[in-house]
Amino acid sequence: MNITSIASMLLLIEEGKLVFEYGIEPREEHFCEFTDALYETFRRKNPDFDSTVRLYSWIPPQHSYKSREILTATAEHKDALMGVAARINHHCKLSGRSFKSYTDKLHYAASVFPPDLSEGTRFAIRPNIKCV
Repeated sequence: MNITSIASMLLLIEEGKLVFEYGIEPREEHFCEFTDALYETFRRKNPDFDSTVRLYSWIPPQHSYKSREILTATAEHKDALMGVAARINHHCKLSGRSFKSYTDKLHYAASVFPPDLSEGTRFAIRPNIKCV
């Protein structure tokens, strides 16, 4: 496995955790490339920022009413978020089950994905341990 593959895998894990933390499905329509004004504000606050990096605002509908915070994603993070969503949908489809909501899909995905992704979230799988 090369460095690029490892970096891509780590990015998917990082973004996977974010999807479980927020409990939302990343969709293309939730991302908007920064306007010139946002780029300028970002550059002022981050003088070492590489100006060739494309930035996106990620404002999912469920998040927008909870906070005035704007989540920022690079193109690579955006692609990783979309990849996580695709993997979740793929595993849910393979299960043959029907899901009423994305929350239901996340509960299922937490049961088949590595536990680190959902650890510390409402989707975390709690081990069924019996004391004897």
